[in-house]
Amino acid sequence: MNILKFFFISIFMVLLGNINAQATVVDVFARANSSTGGSGAVTGVNVAIGDRLVMVTDPNDCWSAGAPPRDSNANGLTAGNPCPNGGIFPDWTQAGVSAPFGSLMGKIGAGNFFFVGTDFDQVMAEAGALLLYYWDSNAGDNTEFVSVDISLNPDLPAPGTLGLIGLGLGFLLYRRRKS
Repeated sequence: MNILKFFFISIFMVLLGNINAQATVVDVFARANSSTGGSGAVTGVNVAIGDRLVMVTDPNDCWSAGAPPRDSNANGLTAGNPCPNGGIFPDWTQAGVSAPFGSLMGKIGAGNFFFVGTDFDQVMAEAGALLLYYWDSNAGDNTEFVSVDISLNPDLPAPGTLGLIGLGLGFLLYRRRKS
């Protein structure tokens, strides 16, 4: 009977570790959310130091910096660009940050821009509201958008760790009750 209690406590602790995860989808528009002439796409995600931030876009979603060959995915106008009217452009430097022209960029609070691309997974060292941008030199001729799946996992122990804690607490309760 007591082993059953240990099991349920462990399961409860593992599930508790996943409750605080936050997930959302945001559309980032090449014109409206341009790093030059636009404003960052408001994600509604507030990041704390130590949070694990994961952002993913479909590598086949294309947006454009203007007339062909300027179509790209969130990785920008680089080699391997899967978009039909895509090309290869040099990196664009803005606010002291260089990244592929036409790429998806992020910014937390008043911090620096950082490259997001199609697949971003990082434990954050900054805190604040997350904004997303299209990285380019002229918003006027930009078109289309990409959808970004964002998940934020607050700085919590891993579920396996929580399960071990639950087992340990259960064992302590068992030993206390036997005495």
